[in-house]
Amino acid sequence: GRLYAAGTSGKVYRIVGAAAAACGPPKAKAFIGIRAQGRKVKRGRRALITAFVSPCNGRRGEPVKLLRGGHPVGTRHLNRACSVRFRPRIRHRVSFRASIAEDGTYLMATSRRLKLRIDHRKKPVRKARPGGS
Repeated sequence: GRLYAAGTSGKVYRIVGAAAAACGPPKAKAFIGIRAQGRKVKRGRRALITAFVSPCNGRRGEPVKLLRGGHPVGTRHLNRACSVRFRPRIRHRVSFRASIAEDGTYLMATSRRLKLRIDHRKKPVRKARPGGS
């Protein structure tokens, strides 16, 4: 919170800031990961997406947002294992990210992008068994 200038004669001058700056300890970086049970989902079905935060110390119960295309679609709170689960409905190819806000100890963190696609496989046709029911 202060600005100093040093001259060639060895003198140091304070230019800005009379009071001492209120600096606390630096905030640690947090990591948030994201994964899906499967990358392909049938159209209109729900996907299972899990997000987890590390380090976990002091983060239990904090809200985690699920973002679809940059827009929040849901918020859940971290459990004892510092993870959350989301079950969004998938209608077309889409990408998700998870985000956790900054707090007194850790900086804000955003996960990598998780892309989900539509599964276009058709159901196999069952043939009737000959001569029976």
